[in-house]
Amino acid sequence: MFLFFIAIYLGYFTCLHFYFYGWKKLSSFESESKKYTALSVIIPFKDEGNHLHELIGCLKKQSLPENFYRLIFVDDHSVDTGVELILAFQKEFGNVCLVKNEGKGKKAAIQTGLSKANSDYILTLDADIQVSKLHLETISQYISLHAPDLLIGPVSFASNAASFFAHFQGLEFQSLAVSTAACVHWNRPIMCNGANLVFNRKKLKDDYLSIVKSDLLSGDDMFLLEYAKRHQWKIDYLKNKNAIAWIQPLDIRSFFRQRKRWSSKALHYRDPDIIISGVLVALFNLTLIVNIAFAFGDHKWGLLLLVLLLVKLVAEGALLIASGEFFQTRKSMPYLPFVVLLVPFYVVFTMVGSIFIPADWRN
Repeated sequence: MFLFFIAIYLGYFTCLHFYFYGWKKLSSFESESKKYTALSVIIPFKDEGNHLHELIGCLKKQSLPENFYRLIFVDDHSVDTGVELILAFQKEFGNVCLVKNEGKGKKAAIQTGLSKANSDYILTLDADIQVSKLHLETISQYISLHAPDLLIGPVSFASNAASFFAHFQGLEFQSLAVSTAACVHWNRPIMCNGANLVFNRKKLKDDYLSIVKSDLLSGDDMFLLEYAKRHQWKIDYLKNKNAIAWIQPLDIRSFFRQRKRWSSKALHYRDPDIIISGVLVALFNLTLIVNIAFAFGDHKWGLLLLVLLLVKLVAEGALLIASGEFFQTRKSMPYLPFVVLLVPFYVVFTMVGSIFIPADWRN
């Protein structure tokens, strides 16, 4: 068993090694070209009035000429002030479209939005994000120069966090974001985020809802990624700060509900890269917790635990520090040692919870 644990640890740290160098080698995108590609921006929303106010403020400032994009807001049966905000926005800008979801849920909302799109490239944004004024222009420029079939946009937590839990979320999410980017560099993408994702709908040979498994109420982004890999799409990552979608920290309850939903989708993945990376992370964190228990009764396990924690702190810390400037998480770096030590407990808790407690899909 001792050798088995060491093998798991070595496998995990080998992955971190590839993530670190993948991030370093991934080229940043900088362009002053004024060549643009038209975008249809689909933004599903349900009872997001408090967040839509911020997003609309960002969209009003976009530098991309209005004739190169259309904003399609899809109302997923909201009962708050969201619709009124969009209607007021629509009066100011002629390229804003508001439609009612023909089905129910985010996947059906995107399908509804696709029926109103007037361009080949589709950008999906979440309603609770904020973006820079150069967001759409940067994406449009990248597409015009590189013509990807699937473009994964960067997502990060807003840097105005105050509480420890907010810093925890930011660094934990950053680890996912940087590994997402690194794996794209190695041509083995394992994650993407529908909060900031572009795809070429001309490449969809099948119905969108069947691609993203409409019988499941989440995972549209990950199932689209699996489809893109199966059909050998050109998949890129947009490493540019102007293209970051900023999200706000969640409260503890919402955070764990979200992570349980993410975990509950794992059994439906079929891509080997996604499965192997997920299993390895789960095994690493599970064996680390078991290692802690064993360390109380055997000095050999205690020594292994001490070495493991030191290597984990250095390896994960190096990865987060290397990408901290891009994702603008430097304010969170003093919390890094605590986050690195706490993540295994949260991962195992979430994993066990997703098995024994049904995920709440209502929200």
